[in-house]
Amino acid sequence: MHRVKELREAKGISVRHLALATGFSHSTIARLERGERKLSTPQAVALADYFGVSVDFLLGKSPEEMFNDFVDSLRGDFMTELLHGDGDVTQSLSDSVREPVRTKLEILFLLRGINSKESLDMILNLAKLRSAKADFAGED
Repeated sequence: MHRVKELREAKGISVRHLALATGFSHSTIARLERGERKLSTPQAVALADYFGVSVDFLLGKSPEEMFNDFVDSLRGDFMTELLHGDGDVTQSLSDSVREPVRTKLEILFLLRGINSKESLDMILNLAKLRSAKADFAGED
């Protein structure tokens, strides 16, 4: 299920207005919203651009799914696997990833495994404190 109608209504625009703004016909938008027609890739891209959302969000993915997919894609892009003589496989960040990106990626990979709201709130508050300290100290 996609979110075209939900996004359109939240923006307070009519089907006709959305059709004019995106270059699609009124009937195409109406059929998309009723689920009588599937979004083509160009339509999904155009509508996501218009609403300022990702195609994944437009197509109904939850924020958690989008976060996990994002972290998994980073893992695929930047992790390397090493096969040991005993058959064990270990993963590590590629040597080409340099600081500070290296540490940021390590934090993201670790965050994906934390599901405790209290732990995540504590980490967020620490990050906010660090940011405030840097703002007042003139650090980056």
